Amino acid sequence: MTDFRLHLSRISDRLNTLVIGLCAGLLAVMLVVSAAGVVLDLVVTLARQFGTGEAFTSGVGGWLYANTRPSVVRIFLPWLGMMSITVAFKYGEHIAIDLFSHRLPAAALLTIKVINFVSIAMFGFLLAWYGAELFALSSRNMIISSSLVLSQRWTVAAVPLAGLVICVHLADGFRLLEERNAARQDADGQGDDRQETAHRTEART
Repeated sequence: MTDFRLHLSRISDRLNTLVIGLCAGLLAVMLVVSAAGVVLDLVVTLARQFGTGEAFTSGVGGWLYANTRPSVVRIFLPWLGMMSITVAFKYGEHIAIDLFSHRLPAAALLTIKVINFVSIAMFGFLLAWYGAELFALSSRNMIISSSLVLSQRWTVAAVPLAGLVICVHLADGFRLLEERNAARQDADGQGDDRQETAHRTEART
């Protein structure tokens, strides 16, 4: 059972690395498109002043200008947002309960952890289930620009995929929470030992 859980934990770690890479790639594309849009706005403004603005109404110039608008950047936002949720969950941002970790009895803290963990599990399952249903029912197209048309499924696909990733991380999420608390307690203990050693040194001198 321990080996199987360790195997699932490794899968979760690798999947999280892939998702982080995907988020970084999406963010890079969004920044490049946004920067290109700003530059092209300036170029088009100057071109119109010199009477050569028609170069950006058709052909390569027109395609570049049309596909560097804010509407193009927005098609990546659902993916970046949903995938970022899974990364935050993996690193304990949605399951950490540090505020109560040193104030509640062990039994009460364990109960809160279980409730929180089950809630996240239900959230991931519902995202995957209803997201898949929404994906199957999506049939409309989104007109991003005059030369770029995407299916609505592009946006909707991020929802069930995020749910599936969260479900995979469940194999590691609760253990991560416990290890982080333990690590912080060890760190606190080491800090106390260092302070005590410092006080002793000062007392001797």
